[in-house]
Amino acid sequence: MRTFSLLLLSVFLSCPAAPGQTTPTDSNTLRAILDEVHKLRQDLQATSATVQRVQILLYRLRIQTDVVAQASQRRGGSKSDAGPNEIQPRAPGQL
Repeated sequence: MRTFSLLLLSVFLSCPAAPGQTTPTDSNTLRAILDEVHKLRQDLQATSATVQRVQILLYRLRIQTDVVAQASQRRGGSKSDAGPNEIQPRAPGQL
């Protein structure tokens, strides 16, 4: 048992000490993280602006669709309101 302990101790003592991270590496890593966060923020702002423009366009499209639907209803209502004395378009071949 004693020989095993000495062997284990000699293995630990013979291993080179692993150096900790140095300050320049930490600084480089921090700079890379900050750059990535900055790029992500710019992308988020651009995406947010695009989403806002799309929402405005969809709102305008909905309004235009509603206006067209109302105009179609008024036109359809005026056709059904036409009396027998008014000229109705005829299909080809009808007299």
